[in-house]
Amino acid sequence: MMKIRTGLLLAALSPFAHADIVTTIKPLTLIAAEVTAGIERPVQLLPDGLSAHDYSLRPSDRQLLQKADLVIWVGPMHERFLSGLLNGKPRVLNVSGLPDLKRLPLRRLEDSTALPGSLDTHVWLDPDNAIIIAKAMADTLGRQQPALAARYQANAARFATHLKQQWAPLRQRVVALPRRDYAAYHDAYQYLEKSLGLGFAGSLSTSPESRPGAKHLWVMKQRIKERGITCLVREPASSAALLQQVAANGSGLAVLDETFRSADSFVAGLTGLGKTMESCLQH
Repeated sequence: MMKIRTGLLLAALSPFAHADIVTTIKPLTLIAAEVTAGIERPVQLLPDGLSAHDYSLRPSDRQLLQKADLVIWVGPMHERFLSGLLNGKPRVLNVSGLPDLKRLPLRRLEDSTALPGSLDTHVWLDPDNAIIIAKAMADTLGRQQPALAARYQANAARFATHLKQQWAPLRQRVVALPRRDYAAYHDAYQYLEKSLGLGFAGSLSTSPESRPGAKHLWVMKQRIKERGITCLVREPASSAALLQQVAANGSGLAVLDETFRSADSFVAGLTGLGKTMESCLQH
């Protein structure tokens, strides 16, 4: 499996720098790389680790998008900076708008109830969604290049088989754990949570960069203590010290990177998150 690099590095070093396929973020790049294996390579717009919510396009980024035969993004609620450029445009695949995709609403910070009309855009963290996204990529590329349609479809099918084979035993192990409740710094993992049968005790903040207020910290500390939560998770940008303040004695703290910045493949990235959660829940 080839190692996926950021868009800038690919553009500088790759013979595919004309960017037939542009993906916005690393998880989509990794899926696209599976679908296009042996045919072409996707170019990633955002460098790994940068937020897709408030990125500022450079002139070179705009040129990359203009030259692309296909732009693949999560959608306007995730990469908001692209809404004006991509909404309603041809040669664009909005994965959050796919008909069969599982969609979950955002949850209120105070009580974790659903926010009507909202969308948790971390849709790739459900393995079934990842398979749907891969199939949609193959379908779209096959329509653009009919002579290669069968190869795209075969690649997407192999990806689906591999992901299912790796995910099934992991899920079996997790659902067999006696405790499956967790708390998070930022509520970013509910697609993973639903797939693994986890219970959610709440989060500290609405974003990984924001600090919670003193009142909410106290509420979460009490909730974690009362429910006996021993697994607390955070993103790389979140504060470990603040999460430590609400942790109960013996709690495990885990870092889950939903952007897959260190992963060499989508399957490795998603199963890596699942295994980290599994280890955290065993504390």
